[in-house]
Amino acid sequence: QLPGDRETLFFYNMREIPPAPDKSSDHAILQVAIQSRIILFWGPGALRMKAGEKVELQLQVSQQGNQLTLKNPTAYYLTIAYLGRNEKGVLPGFKTVMV
Repeated sequence: QLPGDRETLFFYNMREIPPAPDKSSDHAILQVAIQSRIILFWGPGALRMKAGEKVELQLQVSQQGNQLTLKNPTAYYLTIAYLGRNEKGVLPGFKTVMV
């Protein structure tokens, strides 16, 4: 049973490994293994974003010393790719995060 009041996030990790090469062949062989991650967001039908609604403005940021804490009180996942005052003022050590 999935929640009806917020989004649900699923990760599907897939690894494709090629079969072992034929040992009787004397040709050079390049093998590549591929790993993929598919991210699926599921939102219940009752959860509809209103036109013009800006959930990112509801994100709560608090600071304690040199540490920032982000709290997302909404029913939606938010991905933060950049945090700073301007493009040149990116916070050192910040990495993309989903809240």
